[in-house]
Amino acid sequence: MLATSIAMSGIQAGLARFDASAANVANVGSTDASGAPYQPVRVQQSEAAGGGVTYSYQRTRSSEPLAASPDQPAAPSVDLVNEAIEQMIAKQSVKANVAVLHTACDMQNFTIERFA
Repeated sequence: MLATSIAMSGIQAGLARFDASAANVANVGSTDASGAPYQPVRVQQSEAAGGGVTYSYQRTRSSEPLAASPDQPAAPSVDLVNEAIEQMIAKQSVKANVAVLHTACDMQNFTIERFA
């Protein structure tokens, strides 16, 4: 598989990871129709045959709600600190794959100029 294809799959997976985290933050206080707390979404990445990565969205089991007093509702099932970290990791993943993409393009351009 070409380096550009591998880098593009990494960029797509990183963007999906960021989107999933953004959805979790947007739904921090949400409940479904039955009143159950929102279940966060995570992106599961795996190695693709021939190089690159594939990804899929998966609901996570929400942990027990944080302790709340009887007159307050249960705390949200989304941990905002973990989501901030998840977004930083996704951003760095995208940046690294963009750097690989730029390097691969530079190498292709050099080869074309050299031998054309």
